[in-house]
Amino acid sequence: GAPGIGSSIVNAGTVRNKGLEFAIGYNDSFTEDFKFNFSFNFTTIDNEVISLNGRTTPVAGEYGVGLGITDITRMEPGLPLGHYYGYQTNGIYQTQAEIDALDAASPSGTYIDSSIGVAAPGDLKFVDVNGDGQITSEDRTNIGDPIPDATFGMNIGFTYKNVDFSANAFASVGHEMVRDYERKDLYANRGTYVLDRWQGTGTSNSIPRAVAGANINTDNFSDFHVEDASFLRLQNVQIGYTFGEKFNSNMGIDKLRIYISGNNLFTITDYNGYDPSANTGAPLGGGIDKGFYPIASSYLVGLN
Repeated sequence: GAPGIGSSIVNAGTVRNKGLEFAIGYNDSFTEDFKFNFSFNFTTIDNEVISLNGRTTPVAGEYGVGLGITDITRMEPGLPLGHYYGYQTNGIYQTQAEIDALDAASPSGTYIDSSIGVAAPGDLKFVDVNGDGQITSEDRTNIGDPIPDATFGMNIGFTYKNVDFSANAFASVGHEMVRDYERKDLYANRGTYVLDRWQGTGTSNSIPRAVAGANINTDNFSDFHVEDASFLRLQNVQIGYTFGEKFNSNMGIDKLRIYISGNNLFTITDYNGYDPSANTGAPLGGGIDKGFYPIASSYLVGLN
């Protein structure tokens, strides 16, 4: 380009989104005093990168506090935008004999490439995705993405005489987040899930051993660090009371309503982080959780 001119912004590629949208609502007056309303909607999402317009695969995203493992998200044709790129796992090594047998059967005599590390009992088993008899960087693959398969919304409300009630909930299903808010230090705080870690043969086949220093569990990005972040959240509940005409007349006002409202009352999820709905908004790396601040619950009392 011309001197003094920065890089131009271009289209990185073509992305296709397709899915279904559905909504239904109901509103009725059962009696003069009782009215009810309900609505429900859902949307399915199928996101796929179609082409890169002849460009090399865009990569971004960093994993590991202080480790500097980079380029863990990608834009690749045939896969969702920003999918996570790392090793699949298939359990935990239980004995040294199991590791020795894999080394003996490997074409190179060493099942796990030295650039990845050295496995020991209690460490994660990486999957030989390309089937060449050894674990190398070529076995990295798609291990999840931050785009939900479907989202749901529901609203419900009623009025009975002077009392009114409303509530709404939201759910997101099928998206994953990267758990990247834990330090490698053996004595750093961790989630309670580590209480179920491997501590000897047969004690765990999902959570690796606790270890200080270099090890294949924390020094490589794998699906062990990627979690299902599906959730259901009760976003708002409000109950109110509207005073009658006699009271309003005595008070010299036209209308008065008092209400109590609660926001973000609870979230149901299996995700270990604070907020399964958080995302930076970046097309690559947006779902990497480096310590998103939790959404606070709030309670209000008000007058209308």
